[in-house]
Amino acid sequence: MLGGLGGASRDVAATLGLIDEAEWIERGDDAYVDAGGKPSRTVYWEYMHKLDPFAELYTKQLAERGLLEAAKRLAVSDIPAEISALIVTMLEALVDRDRAGPVT
Repeated sequence: MLGGLGGASRDVAATLGLIDEAEWIERGDDAYVDAGGKPSRTVYWEYMHKLDPFAELYTKQLAERGLLEAAKRLAVSDIPAEISALIVTMLEALVDRDRAGPVT
């Protein structure tokens, strides 16, 4: 549930199997620099691929909760109103309203 929030979030969505290769956006090496301005593409993807073991379980859990399609759409949306609505929809499905109590 990340894609509309930035490039790294779309990478997370791709790594978790929420989007296919056609929906992923390749960025140039200049997009991968660390806080010191040094190239970091290799390090970035090493960390990103630490998510690989979680992909199958994550998508399975989303599917079981009826949220897989919403998560896939969220991963590629760039429409703020749609992103907000999808986040609220997903949070509502995940939060037990009876136990959560009032929002303050």
